[in-house]
This record gives sequence, C-alpha cells and structure tokens, in this order.
Amino acid sequence: MDAETRYLTQFLTPERLARIETVLAGRTRNLALVLEDVTDPHNVAACLRSAEALGVQDVHVIAGRSSFDAAHKVTQGTDKWLTLRTHPSPAQCVGALRAQGMTLAVGALDDRAVPVHELDFSRPIALAFCNEHSGATGELMDLADHVFYIPMLGFAQSFNISVAAALGLFCAVSRRIKLFGTNGDLTEDEKVGLRALWIRKSVPMAEAMLHRYRTAEEERTEDTPHTAYEDSSEIRSEDSSEIRSEDSSEIRSEDSSEIRSEDSSEIRSEDSSELTEVGDYEATQLETGSGDDEKD
Repeated sequence: MDAETRYLTQFLTPERLARIETVLAGRTRNLALVLEDVTDPHNVAACLRSAEALGVQDVHVIAGRSSFDAAHKVTQGTDKWLTLRTHPSPAQCVGALRAQGMTLAVGALDDRAVPVHELDFSRPIALAFCNEHSGATGELMDLADHVFYIPMLGFAQSFNISVAAALGLFCAVSRRIKLFGTNGDLTEDEKVGLRALWIRKSVPMAEAMLHRYRTAEEERTEDTPHTAYEDSSEIRSEDSSEIRSEDSSEIRSEDSSEIRSEDSSEIRSEDSSELTEVGDYEATQLETGSGDDEKD
C-alpha cells in the first residue's frame, strides 16, 4: 500500500476497510458487460448497478447514436466502483476485448443463438446487451464469437434490457462459482490498484486532503536536508573541537613531559658534574695542605 493510500485509511472505519477486502475477493475481470447504443439513462444505470452487485468490474459502452449517460439516482453511486470504457464503434470495442483475451457473446434472437447457460464461462467472456428497440447492430453481430438468448416461459417475447443484463450476468456468475468455487479472480496487482482507488472514493473530500498531505510532505522534504546539514556541521564542529582539544592537551602533556624530563636530566647532569669538580678540587687542596704540614 502506497503512502497516500495508507494516509487515507485513517479516515475509514475498520468495517469499511474489511468490506473493501471482501468485495475485492469476489471481483472478476474475466467476465465483462458490453452495452451497445442503450439510449435510456435509467436502463444504463440499472445495468451498471447489476454488474457491480454481481462482482463484474469492467463495463464497455459502445456509444452508437446516443451519448453515454447514467441516471445516478438509479445507480445509487455504484458506478464509481466500476471501470467504465467507452468506444465509438463496435470494432474498437471488440478489439479491446480481444486484446484482453476475451470472447464476445451477443444477446439476440438469431438462428445461431444458444441458451445463455450453455455458454463456456470457464474462459474470459463478455456479454453484450444492445439497443432497447433495434437490438444489436449488424457490425456487432458480424464480430460476435457467440450469440445467446435468455429462455422465457411466458407469453412475453423479451425482457427489459436491464432485466436481461441482470439475468445473464447472474447466470454467468453462478456458473463461474460452480466451476471455480468463487467468482473472484483478480491478480494481486489488480487488487492493489482497485484497493487504492476504492479507498480514495470512500473518503469524503479525499483529493483536498491528499493535496494538504502532499504539501506537508514537500515542506518536510525541503526542510529536512537543510536541518540535516546544519546538524552534521555542528556535529563535525563539536567533534573536531573535541579532537583538537584532546590532541593539543596530549601534545602539551607530552611536550611538557619531555621538556621536564630533558631539563631535569640536564640539570642533574650539570649539577653532578659541578659537584664532582668541586669534590676533586677540595680533595686536591686537602692533599696539598697535608704535605705542607709534614714539611713544617
């Protein structure tokens, strides 16, 4: 966890952090939702809400004739937990899916169509749900790897698109859990990225708080080298002063010891020489005096 994310965690309850980990464990990127030219914002929002609730992380939107819009009153804010990608054409959308190693299954009434539960959910796959009135475009149908339908037992011939998306995704997730024991299959790197994103989205005014955090860190970084330099200068100054003081004390002590030793040696040597000469002189005088007495 990076420093900024760790900083934001202090503003979340342990329960919220635990919830994020639980959702991460059930998230998948091997099952995706594709929406082509869905015009009603309420339908778009309902599809996004179903995808998020069922653990599907990636939603691809082909804009088509209408601009992408989701009614936030319907999504209840769930769209902020998803990774949304918009594409200007079916070809670009399918190209992005193929780059991720995914196949495309389009919901449509077609001779090739099979019941949704017969699709192979052991491999990465995207389920496409299309315009409420005209259905899938010819371009998307030509690019589809599979075509499916949702079995119906009543007189009605179709489900609302948001209901069809919920049923199709629920079937896919149920099959994946039966195959793998879990729906979740995120890598550790993917978990790290989504965890950081969701923590930021969970903290109110997160960007403003991070701005203050970065400013404080920059000021601390700017102050630290200057302080460290001054401290190290003082330490070096104190150390050198102590070293010079100790060295000069030792030098003075050694010099004075040598001087005292040399001076006292010289003094003793000179004194003893003088004493020897005086003693010899006195002895000579005594001998000379003795001779004179004998002559008398």
